Order: sequence, then C-alpha cells, then structure tokens
Amino acid sequence: MEQKPSQKDDPVWSILPSYDMYQNTFNGGMDPPQYGEAESVHDSIHSSLRISSDVPTEVTVVTSYENLPNVDPASDSSSVSTPSLIVADESTNTWRETLLDNIHNLRNFSSSDNPLTQNVELSVHFTEDVGKHGVVPKHIDPSQFEYKQGDYLNGYILIRNKCSVPLPFDMFYVLFEGNLTITEDGDTPKKSRVKVKKYLEMYDFAASWNQSRVDRLLSEKTETQYCNICVNDPIDGSCLGIVGRVLKPGVLYKRFFTFKIPDRLLDTECNAHNLPSHTWLPPTLGLSEKERLLIDQRFRNSNDFSFVGTSTSYGVLARFIGKASHFNVNDEFNLATKLIDVKGDEFIIFRECISFVRVIQESNILSNSEKLINTETARILYDNLIGRIKEKIDEGNEIKSTLAAGGKLQDLRSLDFVSSSSDPANEALKARQLYTRLDDISKGTSLRVVKPTQYEISVPLIKKKLLGAVKYQGMLQVSSPKTEYILNYMSPKRFKSGISENKHLWKLEIPVNVCFQPSGDLHGAKIPHITRITPELVVFSAKAGKHPIPIELTHDHLFRNKSSKLVNLKSMDNFENIVKTPMRKYASELYSIIKEIGSQNLKVEKSLLEDVCALAAVDVKTNNLTLRESRVVESGGNSISVETPVSIEMDEKNGSFSKEFSIVVDATKAQKKGTKLQKLPADYSSVDEFCLVPSFQNCKLVRMYYLKVLIGFSTGEFIELKLPVTIAKIPGN
Repeated sequence: MEQKPSQKDDPVWSILPSYDMYQNTFNGGMDPPQYGEAESVHDSIHSSLRISSDVPTEVTVVTSYENLPNVDPASDSSSVSTPSLIVADESTNTWRETLLDNIHNLRNFSSSDNPLTQNVELSVHFTEDVGKHGVVPKHIDPSQFEYKQGDYLNGYILIRNKCSVPLPFDMFYVLFEGNLTITEDGDTPKKSRVKVKKYLEMYDFAASWNQSRVDRLLSEKTETQYCNICVNDPIDGSCLGIVGRVLKPGVLYKRFFTFKIPDRLLDTECNAHNLPSHTWLPPTLGLSEKERLLIDQRFRNSNDFSFVGTSTSYGVLARFIGKASHFNVNDEFNLATKLIDVKGDEFIIFRECISFVRVIQESNILSNSEKLINTETARILYDNLIGRIKEKIDEGNEIKSTLAAGGKLQDLRSLDFVSSSSDPANEALKARQLYTRLDDISKGTSLRVVKPTQYEISVPLIKKKLLGAVKYQGMLQVSSPKTEYILNYMSPKRFKSGISENKHLWKLEIPVNVCFQPSGDLHGAKIPHITRITPELVVFSAKAGKHPIPIELTHDHLFRNKSSKLVNLKSMDNFENIVKTPMRKYASELYSIIKEIGSQNLKVEKSLLEDVCALAAVDVKTNNLTLRESRVVESGGNSISVETPVSIEMDEKNGSFSKEFSIVVDATKAQKKGTKLQKLPADYSSVDEFCLVPSFQNCKLVRMYYLKVLIGFSTGEFIELKLPVTIAKIPGN
C-alpha cells in the first residue's frame, strides 16, 4: 500500500471541536432515571423480539423495549395527522443550528430533474499538501489510500453555476463525517428500515461560507473582519470567495479544505454508558448504498463480512441549502416534518457532493496488565448489570408473595427493599462501591486479580456396552495457555503494492497439550489417539437493535471453554448461550412480574430495562475461515500437515498418557469455509479474497475474532478449543 505522506508541522489553525463543528445527530442528554407506567410497560413488552422455540421458558413473547414510547406523549409522530413544522428564524443566532440538527428532514434535490439544481456543478478534489492560493496542487486519488488517525485530508471544492440566473443560497458548508448505516430486518419498504447515525462531524469553517473571513493558514493574517472582495486564484482563474451568498452565472468558485482525522470520538458517542472502547474510531466496514454507487465497480464487493445493509463510512461532504421558492419547488409534498423560514418557505438541500475515504485506525497495543485491567473492568460492570437485574426480579417475587398472602400496598411501602432499591442515595453508594473496586484494580493495591493461566477442557471417555451398560474408561483433557493472540491487519488487495509485507505477523504458533488419564483397569482397553486437527479463524460480528449495547464485550462473552464434548459437532459454548439466552430469560421474568403486579408496585429504571433488552436483541453472526496449510509441530521438531487425517499417538508416563505439540497457522492461507478443498495456488493470499478489519466495538457494532481448534480422537470424541485473537493495525507495519 502506498503510504500517505505525513506532515511534521500543522500548517493550518487547529480548533478544538465545538458543538457547531462536531455534533451528535442523536439526542444524548444525561437524564435522570425514568420509570415506565403500567400501560407503557405493557405496550413495550409486546414488541418485535420473540424467544425462539429452543429457549427453555413458558413465555413466548418477551419485551425488547425496541418501541418504548417517548417520555412526552405529544412527541409521538403517530398521533400527528398534519406535518410538523420547524421554524428556522434567520433573525436569531440559532437558525443554522436548527437546520443542522434537522438536516435529515430536508428534501434533497441533488439527484432530481430540477433544471436549476442540476445546473450547479459541485465536485471534491484531493491534494497531497494543503492547498494554497497561486500554488499548483499535486492531485491524489483518495481511493488508493488507507487513512488513519492523525492523517490530513487536503483538497478543494469546485463550484460553478451553469444557469443563466444568479442562485441564492442560505448555507454552504464543508465537513468530514463518519456515518453508521444499519438496515433493519422487516417487510416494510427498505427506505423506512435504513437508519443512519452520524458519529463524526467536523466542519471546516474556512471552506464553508461565512460572513467573516476565517484565517486558514498560520501564515495568513486578515486585515478586516468582513471580506466582500473575491480573490482569484491565478492557477485556474477561480474565485476563492463567495460574495453575498449568491452563486453568479458562469463563475467558477474554489474553496480549500483541510481536515485532520481525530484520534477518538467525543465521549458523547457513548453518553449512556461511558464505555471507553465505544469512542474508538471505527474502521471503514461494508459499503453504504451511496458509496456503492460512487465506488469503482471492481471494489463494490467489500468482502469484509459486514452485515448486509450495514456499514461504517467516512467522507468529505460539501452541501448547499437554499429555499424551495428560489428553485421553483412549489409542490405540495407530504412530509412528516418540514423546516421553514418565518415566511413559510421550505428549506431544501439543492446540491451536495461527497467523496468517500477509507479509514483504518492504528491500534493501541496494550500491555498484559492493561489487558487484564480492561477485562476485569468489563467483567465487573457486566456482573453489576446482572446483579441489578436479579435484584429487581427478587424484589418483584417478594412483592408477589406478599400480595398473594393477602398483604396490602401499605405493607409493601413499609418493606425496606422497596424504599431502598430506588433510593438515589442507595444507587450512588452502589456506584461508589463499584468504582472503588475498579480503582483498586488499576492501582494494584488491595485487590489481586488472579486468573487461570490455562484453558482446560475435560471430557469423560465412556464406552457403551450391550443392553445399555456403560463403562468409564478415563478422562480426556485438552489445554492451552490462556493468552490473547495478535494478528496484524492485512490491507485489501488494491492497497498491497509498494509495501513490504511482514508475513511473520500473520502467523501464529499455538501450544496445545492433550492428555488421557485412564481409569484403574486398562485391561483390553485401547489408548485413544488423535485423528483430526482442524484450526479455523472465526469472524464474530454483532449488531445492536434500537438500544445501544450497554457493555464492553470480551472474549469471555463469546466462549468459556467449559463445555463438554461436542454433540453432532455443535457447541453450546457461544455468545447465544452465554449472553443472549440468559438475557431473554431475565426479560421474560421481568415482563411476567410487571404484568402481574403492575409497574406502580415495582419501580424498574427504564435504562435497566433497555439494557436487558438490548443484549437480548443483539443480532449476531459468525463466519468460519478454514486455515489451510496448517501444521502440527511435535516437541521433537517433527512437522505434520493437518490437511488430511492424522494419527498422533500419546506418550505414556507414570500411568497417564499425554502429547505436547504446537499448531502453526498462517492467516494469509485462510479460506472461506465451504470452498472446495483443493491445493492452494503458490501465490494464494487471503487478502485477495476478503478483508479482516481490526477488532473494534461501539454502541451499535462489534467485530471480534477467535481461533477454533477442533480435535478428533480415535474413540469418536471431538473436543473444541477456542482461543482469543485480536486483529490490530500495528503502528509502523
């Protein structure tokens, strides 16, 4: 991959993101706990999440709180029969903010057949260095680069009004944005199921239209606050200023822009739970519909195992906003919400242009102690969530018992747990206790975190006899060090040229110990030997529903390595059974209790209900990649291919049998499972087939990886060992 040139000195003024430069499209205030009334809880329970038939519970419909009503019933759009009008009063200082807050409610005429809007040319051009007046730029194609945090996006916007009349506008702005697009499942029209969340929004004030001139370069010095003259660039004769918010006929305008990709997102991106990993810059993943239309046809299949209709994307956007009457748009269009000025004239987007860029953040490589702290922190927060849920269920069951015994509401109010559970002081005490524990971990003073150093899976070896009799023959055990393996991120095929590939960072060596402890009598018994070793790399993806994922997922949420042998090659050791099924059960119990005793008797925080249902409704998918050309290396140095069945005997020592070996895998030889197994070409590389983006997680999306090693024995038993893997973009590689 050709490297993006770095700049040692920042040539432009650096401004910290303000609300105007960097806003959250979603509302994210810190509200006090809210409690659902009986009617709203009942309505919320009957939502889209349903328990599958294999979940052991009698309740078939579970709350997901996917459709919780707004706190203010008047805001329910279903009760509004006429369009809601939002007035952006240009005589105030907040009218621009009003437009930006409601930009998704503006009609977009960029792709319409309106003759006026179609005759406004707007294009984005990227340059290697910061654009300057009178300096010939060196153009670059952003699709040939992968950008990271701290990189600059330099370039300019070209604008030309090809109409014969001047075209007034109200706003013109240039921004660097990051969008998360999720297409929800359902039978309704696709447009209504597509949800877009803007998690990054940075404005370039110098490139955008302002009444006053903004100094862009450190070398610039504006003599007057207001600039009503148009300076021409001698390179192409373009006008560098737009006078009077009017695009004159035939005039070519140019606006230079520069963005510096931030290290992190704002903390408000995870306002509800304040989870550090949820504010990392997510990598480009999948392709949005708009990006798919603009990208080269050769690269339209991203092959990065994203959910269908789900993507994270970055781009530089230029947008004009004007009034409908100026573009002869006088139709009566039925909208749920309209933005108008004080005279009733509708605001519209009459022209916009976006150029997408690929962003893959460099990973922050943590030390072992930092990893341990983060894992333990995530465990404590998750256990705290489980504890709060169980506390509410126990409280509800106690209330049920009291009512069933003939108790009265007055008796309930006198119970200590009823008054204390919702007491803000009590909640604050719990929070202090929780964070004291986390602080103890980080300081390493009063709390010692002792974790097992090995994954160990034990399976009893039982031989069935005639007439149903069984005989215990011994215990099979597979173990491996409990460590996190790191693979370096591999760029897609089109970025590979010109970079030295550190292939050693794509290989792993996994030590494994297999032992068999026989029962007392070995007479006539055959010692099991290994007949099959199949390593796979598993791509784990998770997608939230309406509510954000309330925890930081760790590999302990994906597997525990505590399950017994496989049944029909199916494992129960997965996210579905560790997290989703228990959360659905909790949701069912809460629903049953609230339905029976009423929400007026059991006060449950709305945020807690949403957290339970968020985890119960998480959509999960896994993609298994076969690691071809893997080998087993025995302690003596003997190397055995695992492409075909093997026969590895165990060594006897002091009455027990064991075998130590290492499994050597190469991620460049990964292949989609199900692909016809045949000898790989000598030049085969997995980056030619798909892209594995760095591990990340935020409130809506999660991408993680792990190794799955399937070990088969001559007795017919199979043991599945799972090991954590992180794919990271290692700095300098």
